[in-house]
Amino acid sequence: MLTEEQPMANFSISTTTNRSPEDVFSYLADMSHASEWDPGVLQARRLDEGPLAVGSAFELRLQAFGQRFTLTYTIAELEPPTKVVLSSENSFVVSRDTITVAANEEGTTTVAYSAELEGKGLAAVAEPLWRFIINSLGQQAAEGFLAQFAP
Repeated sequence: MLTEEQPMANFSISTTTNRSPEDVFSYLADMSHASEWDPGVLQARRLDEGPLAVGSAFELRLQAFGQRFTLTYTIAELEPPTKVVLSSENSFVVSRDTITVAANEEGTTTVAYSAELEGKGLAAVAEPLWRFIINSLGQQAAEGFLAQFAP
C-alpha cells in the first residue's frame, strides 16, 4: 500500500487537446487502450464486461529493459468524466495512477496523468535504480501520451 510519504518513484504528464472531455475520459479510463499510447505496454485487455465501474480490471503485459511482466490494474475511484484512479500491486511494485480530465472555456480539454509507484522486495532495496527505471518508462509513456492527444 502506498504511504502518505513521497512514493519511491513518480511521474506525471499533462496536455491540452481538442478532443471532448467525454471522449478523452472514456478512452483513458479503459486501460485496454494503454498499448496504443504506451510503448512499454505490449498488450492490454479488460478482464470483465459491462460499463466501467469501481472494481473493473485490466491486464497489461509490459516489457522493460528486456524483461516481460504482467500487471493487473483495478479501478479504485471513478468519477466520469473527470477522474479515474487505477491501482495495481504485484510482488515488486505497488502503483496508483490518477487520470484527470477538465473542460476549458475555449472548448479544449486538459488531461493529466500521474503515476506513483512504490517498490517492494529488491525494487525497494535498489531505490536509485528503481527511480531510473520508472523515469525511463515514464518518459516513453509520456511521449506516446502526448502524441495521442496532440491538438
